[in-house]
Amino acid sequence: MSYLLAFAGFSALVMLHELGHFWAAKKVGMRVERFSLFFPPHIWKKTRGETEYCIGVIPLGGYVRIMGMNPNEEIAPELQARSYSRMAVNKRIFVIAAGPLMNVLVAFLILFGLFLVVGLSSPSSTIDQTEAGSPAAAALRPGDKLISVDGKRGDVPALGAAISKHRCAGTPTDGCLATTPVRVVIQRGGETKTLLLTPRYDATAKKTRLGFSFAIAHDQLGPFDSASRSASEMWRISGATMSALSRLVY
Repeated sequence: MSYLLAFAGFSALVMLHELGHFWAAKKVGMRVERFSLFFPPHIWKKTRGETEYCIGVIPLGGYVRIMGMNPNEEIAPELQARSYSRMAVNKRIFVIAAGPLMNVLVAFLILFGLFLVVGLSSPSSTIDQTEAGSPAAAALRPGDKLISVDGKRGDVPALGAAISKHRCAGTPTDGCLATTPVRVVIQRGGETKTLLLTPRYDATAKKTRLGFSFAIAHDQLGPFDSASRSASEMWRISGATMSALSRLVY
């Protein structure tokens, strides 16, 4: 099933990419002779207007054949004005760029829809549960709100990092206790409490922990926030992709 979904997703990306070229070429008045999903030999063809629509058997991509893209192509004099090679440079750039821009637009719309409908989920500062036998089990309760750790406030990763700074003496072993306690400030039922808890080393996590997890907060986003978050996420993913590719080269 996963292979079928991957194939369907790839096919959709190809079709949308080529649809971008197709739409742009039609928009500027170029003659589009063929729109093909996948490569020949073709198992289905249908001509509508001046364009032949096809489905090939080799699922490695697709293409749009625009009159005049082949410099050696012979073109009837009455059609030359609509050929790719006779169009202004800005129109040719528009047609070439429309494919990747279509993929960017679709990715943005998918993210926008997800953020708008599903919202945003992120760890909150509220305690969800404690692990049995852990340092947190006897002192923290589900629903407690973590205010600060050793006087430091921040997001969940920052608070976790503050806890793991407390270390065991010498080489840590699984279950050893840190040499210093953590000063934890919580809010419980409208009352603020200060607790001293000694973290325990977890060999699996390779750090000291108190043994609790944060609850997940679900925030519903409006159209503006969904659009902003979608743009930020696309920028983050693009940056991560370029970084990964650069590491392959260098």
